Amino acid sequence: MSLIEETLRRAQPESLNLATLLLDRGRLGIAPEMAELFRDAALSELGIVVARVTTAEPIDPQTEAGIRQRLNSLVGKQVEIRSEVDPSIIGGVVARIGDQLIDGSVSNQLRRLRTRLEAGA
Repeated sequence: MSLIEETLRRAQPESLNLATLLLDRGRLGIAPEMAELFRDAALSELGIVVARVTTAEPIDPQTEAGIRQRLNSLVGKQVEIRSEVDPSIIGGVVARIGDQLIDGSVSNQLRRLRTRLEAGA
Protein backbone atom coordinates (compact mmCIF):
# COMPACT_ATOMS: atom_id res chain seq x y z
CA MET A 1 0.00 0.00 0.00
CA SER A 2 1.39 3.41 -0.97
CA LEU A 3 1.77 6.28 1.44
CA ILE A 4 -1.10 8.13 -0.25
CA GLU A 5 -3.38 5.09 -0.02
CA GLU A 6 -2.46 4.65 3.64
CA THR A 7 -3.04 8.33 4.43
CA LEU A 8 -6.37 8.53 2.59
CA ARG A 9 -7.71 5.07 3.43
CA ARG A 10 -10.71 6.55 5.29
CA ALA A 11 -11.28 9.40 2.83
CA GLN A 12 -13.80 9.54 0.02
CA PRO A 13 -12.75 7.43 -2.99
CA GLU A 14 -12.70 10.61 -5.10
CA SER A 15 -10.04 12.09 -2.80
CA LEU A 16 -7.83 9.04 -3.23
CA ASN A 17 -8.36 9.11 -7.01
CA LEU A 18 -7.46 12.81 -7.17
CA ALA A 19 -4.34 12.36 -5.05
CA THR A 20 -3.23 9.39 -7.14
CA LEU A 21 -3.84 11.32 -10.37
CA LEU A 22 -1.85 14.32 -9.09
CA LEU A 23 1.00 12.02 -8.04
CA ASP A 24 1.01 10.16 -11.37
CA ARG A 25 1.15 13.44 -13.31
CA GLY A 26 3.80 14.99 -11.06
CA ARG A 27 1.40 17.71 -9.91
CA LEU A 28 1.13 16.92 -6.19
CA GLY A 29 2.58 20.37 -5.45
CA ILE A 30 -0.67 22.08 -6.49
CA ALA A 31 -2.73 20.20 -3.88
CA PRO A 32 -2.57 23.00 -1.25
CA GLU A 33 -3.78 25.59 -3.79
CA MET A 34 -6.58 23.25 -4.90
CA ALA A 35 -7.62 22.75 -1.28
CA GLU A 36 -7.74 26.52 -0.72
CA LEU A 37 -9.83 27.05 -3.86
CA PHE A 38 -12.21 24.30 -2.78
CA ARG A 39 -12.51 25.81 0.70
CA ASP A 40 -13.22 29.26 -0.78
CA ALA A 41 -15.94 27.75 -3.02
CA ALA A 42 -17.51 25.97 -0.04
CA LEU A 43 -17.51 29.21 1.97
CA SER A 44 -19.08 31.02 -0.97
CA GLU A 45 -21.92 28.49 -0.99
CA LEU A 46 -22.50 29.39 2.67
CA GLY A 47 -22.60 33.12 1.82
CA ILE A 48 -19.17 33.82 3.30
CA VAL A 49 -16.57 35.80 1.34
CA VAL A 50 -12.82 35.60 1.84
CA ALA A 51 -10.91 38.83 2.42
CA ARG A 52 -7.16 38.91 2.05
CA VAL A 53 -6.16 41.57 4.55
CA THR A 54 -2.66 43.03 4.45
CA THR A 55 -1.22 45.04 7.32
CA ALA A 56 2.27 46.40 7.98
CA GLU A 57 2.55 44.35 11.18
CA PRO A 58 0.75 41.25 12.49
CA ILE A 59 -2.63 42.09 14.02
CA ASP A 60 -4.10 40.82 17.25
CA PRO A 61 -7.46 39.00 17.40
CA GLN A 62 -9.30 42.09 18.68
CA THR A 63 -8.06 44.23 15.77
CA GLU A 64 -8.93 41.44 13.33
CA ALA A 65 -12.45 41.28 14.75
CA GLY A 66 -12.85 45.03 14.24
CA ILE A 67 -11.62 44.79 10.65
CA ARG A 68 -13.97 41.85 10.03
CA GLN A 69 -16.94 43.77 11.42
CA ARG A 70 -16.15 46.79 9.20
CA LEU A 71 -15.75 44.59 6.11
CA ASN A 72 -18.98 42.72 6.94
CA SER A 73 -20.86 46.02 6.85
CA LEU A 74 -19.09 47.22 3.67
CA VAL A 75 -19.82 44.11 1.60
CA GLY A 76 -23.07 43.07 3.28
CA LYS A 77 -21.88 39.51 3.81
CA GLN A 78 -20.03 37.53 6.43
CA VAL A 79 -16.27 37.83 5.88
CA GLU A 80 -13.49 35.38 6.65
CA ILE A 81 -10.11 37.08 6.96
CA ARG A 82 -6.84 35.70 5.67
CA SER A 83 -4.10 37.92 7.07
CA GLU A 84 -0.84 38.83 5.37
CA VAL A 85 1.95 41.12 6.54
CA ASP A 86 3.71 43.56 4.19
CA PRO A 87 5.82 46.26 5.88
CA SER A 88 5.97 48.25 2.62
CA ILE A 89 2.41 49.53 3.16
CA ILE A 90 3.82 51.44 6.18
CA GLY A 91 0.52 51.32 8.09
CA GLY A 92 -3.22 50.97 7.68
CA VAL A 93 -5.03 48.10 5.99
CA VAL A 94 -5.38 46.79 2.45
CA ALA A 95 -8.27 44.37 1.91
CA ARG A 96 -9.01 42.41 -1.25
CA ILE A 97 -12.37 40.68 -1.54
CA GLY A 98 -12.66 38.99 -4.90
CA ASP A 99 -11.88 41.71 -7.43
CA GLN A 100 -12.70 44.53 -5.00
CA LEU A 101 -9.73 46.36 -3.47
CA ILE A 102 -10.07 48.53 -0.38
CA ASP A 103 -6.76 50.34 0.07
CA GLY A 104 -6.49 52.21 3.35
CA SER A 105 -2.71 51.94 3.51
CA VAL A 106 -0.48 54.83 4.50
CA SER A 107 1.62 54.27 1.38
CA ASN A 108 -1.48 54.75 -0.81
CA GLN A 109 -2.48 57.89 1.08
CA LEU A 110 1.04 59.30 0.59
CA ARG A 111 0.92 58.42 -3.11
CA ARG A 112 -2.43 60.23 -3.51
CA LEU A 113 -1.11 63.26 -1.60
CA ARG A 114 1.97 63.39 -3.84
CA THR A 115 -0.25 63.29 -6.94
CA ARG A 116 -2.41 66.16 -5.65
CA LEU A 117 0.65 68.23 -4.76
CA GLU A 118 2.22 67.65 -8.16
CA ALA A 119 -1.05 68.55 -9.92
CA GLY A 120 -1.28 71.81 -7.96
CA ALA A 121 2.34 72.83 -8.56
